[in-house]
This record gives sequence, C-alpha cells and structure tokens, in this order.
Amino acid sequence: MIRFAQPFATILILSACGENGRGGKSGWDGMPREPPACDVESIDRSQTDGFAVEAVDFTFEYDPNTLLRVGPIFTFGLGADISGIAAAVDSPGDSVGFALWGLDDQIWIDAARRDETDGAWWSEPYYHWGMEGGGIAMPIGASTVPDGGGCLFVQPAVLENRGGETGTLHLVTKHGDVGAGQIDINLVVVGGAGLSQAELDATLDRMDQVWVGGGGPAVGDIALYELDGSSLLYYADSNALRRTALPGAHPQAVNLFIIDDYADEPGTLGEAGGIPGPLGVLGIDGAGVIVALDGHRLANGTLDVTTMGETMAHEVGHQVGLFHTTEDDGSTTESLADTPDCPRSADTNRDGEYTAEECADYDGRNFMFWVAGNFTQDRVSTEQALVLSQSVVSR
Repeated sequence: MIRFAQPFATILILSACGENGRGGKSGWDGMPREPPACDVESIDRSQTDGFAVEAVDFTFEYDPNTLLRVGPIFTFGLGADISGIAAAVDSPGDSVGFALWGLDDQIWIDAARRDETDGAWWSEPYYHWGMEGGGIAMPIGASTVPDGGGCLFVQPAVLENRGGETGTLHLVTKHGDVGAGQIDINLVVVGGAGLSQAELDATLDRMDQVWVGGGGPAVGDIALYELDGSSLLYYADSNALRRTALPGAHPQAVNLFIIDDYADEPGTLGEAGGIPGPLGVLGIDGAGVIVALDGHRLANGTLDVTTMGETMAHEVGHQVGLFHTTEDDGSTTESLADTPDCPRSADTNRDGEYTAEECADYDGRNFMFWVAGNFTQDRVSTEQALVLSQSVVSR
C-alpha cells in the first residue's frame, strides 16, 4: 500500500498483514461458521437513501474459536438499491480487523477457517489481516458487488489482548446508482509543504485524467485545509496525522494529506491507510492517504505533476480497496480478472524485483502497479473502475 519512486533503494513494505502479522493465528484450524440470518435484533438499513453512517459501540471478548478478541456479530438488513458498503473499527492498536464479513449466504472473511483456505484471513479476495485502522468494503471487485441487498453480517476483532475494552463499529452505506460518479477530496497541506496552486491544480487534473480515462469517477469537489507542524513525517506518526479533525469536512470525501517528505524513508511517494482503509469516516486510524512531494521532484527541483497526480490516484485506489496488480517480487498478484499479471519471465535481470519497465507489456503501465516507472501509468481496467465508482465515497 506504499508507492515507490523509480529508481529505488531502501524499501519498506507495509502489507495488509503487517509486521506483527500472524501472531497467535498461524496454522489455526477452527470451526468455520455458517452465515447468520437477519432477525428482529438486526439493524434495519433497508429504507436508507443515499450516503449514511451508523455507529455502534461494543465490547471485545475472547473467542476460543478464532483465538481473537471479538465484538458481537452485527447484522444489518440492506435494501435492494444498495451499491456500496464499508465498515471500520475505531479502536486503538495496530492489529484491528474483522473476524466475520459477508452478505446473505456468502462469507468472504471468517477468521475461524483454516489458514490459506477460502474466507480465511489473508486469503482472496480480501487478503485481510489486522492492522491500524481496520477497514473493509464492498465492492473490491466484481465478485463482491452487493447487488440486491440482503443481510450483511460483520464482526469486529483485534489480535491484541484487549478483552473487556470497548470499540466502535462504523457501518457506511451508499444506495442508488451514481454511474461513474465523482470522489471528493479533503486536501490537507501539512506544515507549509511546498506546493504551489498551479502545481496543485495540475496534479488534481492528472488524477482526474487517470480515473476518467479508464471509465472511473471524476475528481469532485476539493476542500483545502492547512495544518501547522512539520512537513517531514515519520511513519510512526502517520496515523496521528490521519486522526486530525478537519472542521466542516464531509465524511464522504477522502482525506489526502500532502507532506514534503518522510523523515525516515525519504523519497517514498505515498501511502494509503489500508486496502481498503476506513471510508466515510474521518478522524480515526487509517482514515486518509498521504502523498509526499520530494519523491516527485526532478533533479532540478521541479515537481513532476504527472507522476504525482498518478500517485494520488494510486493511493486513493488502495484506500477504496484496490491492490497492487503485481507486488515487487512478483510473488503476489491481485485477484481482479481483467488486470494482467507480470510473469516471472519479465524479471530479465533476475534480481527478484519487478520494475515497471520490465512489466511494461503487462501491468507496468497500470495505475496500481507497485512502483513508478519512466513512463505514464494511467491504465485502469473495467473492474478497477467499478471498485472506484461503486465505493461509498463516490457520489
């Protein structure tokens, strides 16, 4: 979920599993669960119009079937015109996620299942694991479009020993067809980061060109904010920045923070708050994307507005649920049917790292390729456009 410049040297990869990842769950073989049904205790969202957010408080308790601290299984009745769904767990810690997630008879995540089987944590299509700012969404591909509504079930969870502590589940829904739609941006310039108005306009234009050119949403309304403090950010402080309250900010917009650079990983282009990150909820862990200016500067100091606009499109793509088409070592590719994968044969120098240039004839020109190249990366597949347009943040 981090985008790197080209050429690159030191690489810090943050995956959906995180460094503290497999913890007590590795090799677990619990008892898979059946989809729960909606009943009189379910929360009825069938009459909701447009964009809506529901917040429910809960208490974590230990569950021996998943080896996790979990909240209750919440069920929500959704109307037939539902087009996008997202959920987020507002609870401190770096191992927050979901033990159960599905719609009607389809379970996409069940933490009780054997590792590496369908629906288990870290399996397709969500590759889900606990992290800071636990987020989840539908759709993240054609197989997870919530057509027709029904009974949504969701269970928040945490890997840490947090039994008896409380959290808040945020459920975000969008009803109705908006077509390609548009995604509004709360653009936050941090610490006087060196971005001129002309450069800002050009990067937003490029971001719009990438999405619209692939059949996706337009860049919508831009609300501009300025934050005091340093424009150099340490990775450990990323979520403190994302938790910043923005007066008057609309929760359906995506927060996009602009910094000069990362103090501990200079030259990194940007990072998202998750894949997906929290959507439709602001001021919590993971709520927003961060893009750094210095990694986009040419040798003469000029800002490469084309590449920066592509990075902005890329990081928001992660935030709504899009993965890298091919990861850096070629071992992992995302599960969308219409995005090409870069084959192992493309690693022509056999250094174990797949550059955009090596993968140019495959997915190296896609806007979700893992690293920038020496050419434009503006290809968007039909399924990628669908995920962007049906996200709860597209209106």
